[in-house]
Amino acid sequence: MFASTPAEVAVDALTTEGYGYHHIKEVDRAMAPVIFHYNDTAVRVAKQPQTMKNIKLADERVYTDIIGMVTESAVSGRAARYLRWLFLEYKNLSPQDVYNALRPLGDCCVLKRGRQILALVHRRGTHKTVGADMLVVRDTPPSRQGRLNINSQGRKGQVDGMNTFLEQFSYYGEEYHSNIVIEKNPGGPPTFASLLDLCRSLTKSQLLTLRAECAMVDVKMRTPFQKAVISTTSHVDQAMMPSENKCGKVDRAVAVKIGILGLDEFVGLDRLMGQRFDEQSGADVSVSLLTYATSPRLFRRYAAVLLGPPGKGKSPVARSMCYTWAMGLQSDGTPEEERYFVETSEVDSLKSVQRSLLRDTPIYFEECSFSDSCQFQHMSPNIMKLLLQIYAGGNVRARNHNVYLPPGAPRVFSSNAFGLEQFTGLKAYNPSDARELVAVRKRCFVFQVPDSIMNPELVAAGQDDEQEINRDEEAIAAGMTAVARWRKARSTTAAR
Repeated sequence: MFASTPAEVAVDALTTEGYGYHHIKEVDRAMAPVIFHYNDTAVRVAKQPQTMKNIKLADERVYTDIIGMVTESAVSGRAARYLRWLFLEYKNLSPQDVYNALRPLGDCCVLKRGRQILALVHRRGTHKTVGADMLVVRDTPPSRQGRLNINSQGRKGQVDGMNTFLEQFSYYGEEYHSNIVIEKNPGGPPTFASLLDLCRSLTKSQLLTLRAECAMVDVKMRTPFQKAVISTTSHVDQAMMPSENKCGKVDRAVAVKIGILGLDEFVGLDRLMGQRFDEQSGADVSVSLLTYATSPRLFRRYAAVLLGPPGKGKSPVARSMCYTWAMGLQSDGTPEEERYFVETSEVDSLKSVQRSLLRDTPIYFEECSFSDSCQFQHMSPNIMKLLLQIYAGGNVRARNHNVYLPPGAPRVFSSNAFGLEQFTGLKAYNPSDARELVAVRKRCFVFQVPDSIMNPELVAAGQDDEQEINRDEEAIAAGMTAVARWRKARSTTAAR
C-alpha cells in the first residue's frame, strides 16, 4: 500500500485519482487530504475506493505486533464517540462488503488475509455515537474490536507507534479495499516555482475550478498544496468570477450572444479614412479603418477614436476589431473560447479586471466622452494622453486606486460627438487647449463615421434569437394569466 514502493504493491494502488485532474497526476495526488503525517510517512484520502493486490506479503507473525498496538475495548456507545482510530476484525467476509458497511463511520482501509478481515477506520473529528448495529456486516459482528492509542497530535512515542503500525498494516494483507493511501517519502510542501509552472499549465477555467475545490475543503483538513493554491491565486476570483465582471469581458460565449460580426461583413472600411497629426512632418497622416485594423504597427501604437451620429455602426465595428485582435494576439496556448477583450465606458470599472489587462488584451471604451465628468471624474489633458498613448502605457487615476494600462494593449473609443473638440472638451481657440489638442491628435487616429458602414442585408435579416423571443412571449402570456387569476381571487375574497 505504500505509494513509494511500486515493486511491492500493484501500481493501481498508488493513485489518488478522482479529484478531476487525471491528466496532471501531481495535482490529483496533492488534492487528497492528509489525515496523518510523520517523518517519511503520510496518509492521504482518495476520492474513490481502490482494490489493491499486495505482491510481497509480510510474515504472519506481524499479526501479533498489530494486535499488540490495539487496545481491545468497545468502539460503540457514547463513551467511544471521541475515538479517532477504530480497529475491527471479521471472519469469512469480502473486503468490499466490510468497506461498504463501515464507510459511513469514516475513511476506511480493509485488508484480507486468508479468512481474516482487518479494518482500520479513521473518523474525521466527528463526535457522533457509533451504534453496535453499525458494526455488523451481513449479520456478522466483529470478532475483535478496539482502538488505537495514537493520534496525529499525540506524544512522540504515540506518533512513532502509529508510524510502525501503518507500515505493518500495509504489508500484512493479501488484498486491500480502501480509500486510504499510505505514502512513503511524500515530499515537502510545494515551492513557488512548482506552483507557477502548474498555473501556466492549466487553463483559466481549470485554475478557477482548482481554487474553488481547494477553498471548499475544511481549513483544518487542507493540504499544504491547497493552502498554497488559495494564497497564490487570490486574483482568480476577481479576474474570472461573473460577479466581479463589472466592465464586460467579451469572450466567445458573449460574442455569439451579442452577434459580433467579422470585419469583412462591413462595407466601406477601406474608404473610411482617419487622420492623425504627424509631428515629424507637421501634417496629418491618413489611413483607412481597414488598414488600421490590420496593421499592428498602427493599432499597437495609436488608439482609434470613432466619432459620428448614432446608428452608423461604430460600436459593431469597434467590437469586431477588438475581437479580431484578441483572437489573433492571444493565440499562444489560450483556447479560442477563452480569448477575450474588455468593454467598458469608464476607467473606474477596469479595476475589477485589472489582472486580466495584459499586453494582448484589447480595450473598447463604448459611448464615452472625455468631456463627460460623470464618466471620467478624474480627467485632465495628461490623463487623456495616457489613455490614448498605446505604445507606452501607464497608470491612470481612478477612485481609491489607479488602473494600470499595459503598453501595447490596443484601445478603441467610440462617441456620438461631432468632432475631437467636443469629444475631449478642449477648445482650439484657447491657446493652452490648442497645444494639448495637438498632443492628443498625434496619439490617435480619428475616424468620422457620417454614413452607415453596416451591411444592408445583415441589417434587414436582424440578429434576433427567435427561440428566446418565443420563450419571452410565452412567459409574458403566463404572467398575464397569473395576474388575472390573482385579481379574480382578490375580488372573490373582498365580496365575502
